[in-house]
Amino acid sequence: MKKTRSSGAGVIASRRRQPWLAAASLATTASLVLVGCNADGTTSDQTPSDGTGEPTATTGIGTPISELPTERYVESDEVGEVPAGLPDRVAFANLGPAEVFTAWGDGLKSTAESLGLEFITASAEFDPATNVDQMRSFITRGIAAMFVIDQDVPSQRPVVCEAMQTGAAVFTVSFGPSTTQLMADQYATGKAAAEAMVQYINENFDGEGNVLLFNQDNKEGIRPRAQAVRDVVETADGINIVVDQLTQEETQEWGFEAMNTALQSNPEINAVIGPDDAVLGALAALEAADADQSEYVLTGINGSEQALDAVSDPDSAFRTTVAYGLAPVGVIPARYSKFWLEGRAIPQVIIFTPTVLSSAGAVEEFRADMADPVSIIGSPKQEKYFTMYGSISYETRGAYYNGTGVTPHGDDVDACALSE
Repeated sequence: MKKTRSSGAGVIASRRRQPWLAAASLATTASLVLVGCNADGTTSDQTPSDGTGEPTATTGIGTPISELPTERYVESDEVGEVPAGLPDRVAFANLGPAEVFTAWGDGLKSTAESLGLEFITASAEFDPATNVDQMRSFITRGIAAMFVIDQDVPSQRPVVCEAMQTGAAVFTVSFGPSTTQLMADQYATGKAAAEAMVQYINENFDGEGNVLLFNQDNKEGIRPRAQAVRDVVETADGINIVVDQLTQEETQEWGFEAMNTALQSNPEINAVIGPDDAVLGALAALEAADADQSEYVLTGINGSEQALDAVSDPDSAFRTTVAYGLAPVGVIPARYSKFWLEGRAIPQVIIFTPTVLSSAGAVEEFRADMADPVSIIGSPKQEKYFTMYGSISYETRGAYYNGTGVTPHGDDVDACALSE
């Protein structure tokens, strides 16, 4: 039987802004997190990534790998050629003052300094040209490694190549070429979120759901998320996506306005799914209208701190967030920069696994693990949060993974052309 809705769950016209919404982080924050391969064993350009295909055999300098590595990385004390002339210095090309980037920078700094490495950084304040200029400044100063987050990839890629040509290791989020690429299975992420939402609707709303989907179809790497949601909902009887809304700004303030607008024409909406900040904004709209939270299910993706708090609250409509164990992201470049300087091998690709958090207990366990990210690497818990593939060292630095198995970037993807 179709459940009845309280008057508070009808058209929500409130436009008042919450004080904390005015201070919401910039739109680039969560969407930049990680991008990569799909849950069906294919990458965005359908390169096999399920272990059925072997990486292209390469040796020496200047022969990049074009297929996603499938062999698990295992740390080793074996030492090859040691880089000469590289300073014990690691750089972080920070995009701006977003919570997740600050956490990564803090982890990189503390780990680097504990390993005897100098840490340098600069913030681009989300300006792509400034980001590129700062990266070039790091190279001019001299670095052993650099950590780069994707923003304007066509502009960033040539500078990444410049750094690699000096012999430095470059760690990138979501694009190549680079020495080590960090990415996530975006289709699996969207699928996990959608399945959690559908399960809640089936168990609590008699299987009847009208969904507002905050998609990110304008971001090539993250596009598989929304497609996975559509695929899952399509097979669920009684559940329909009634609003498929492009996420124009990944902020809580934007989500607040978008939720109000959607409910004006679709007051039957009782489910919302999308990136955490937009969904948190939708939650604020429900709170501002004094809606009955028990009549809604909100599902987020990314695992932001506010989303974790909301999921932990039994009275909140925010039921689930699908998180990544991102705390080690800052630790990884520092740890493997030290390996690089010692002539040891480091991983070529690190794939982060989506983690479904739907209860206060699950959130508590997740937070406990993330509180000590250094201890995760090499422990049994590592496989729960991320898996490392491939192997590359200063001696074999030309056999880098060029990123074509992640997403097609055009003819210039192999532009690094490293030489002896």
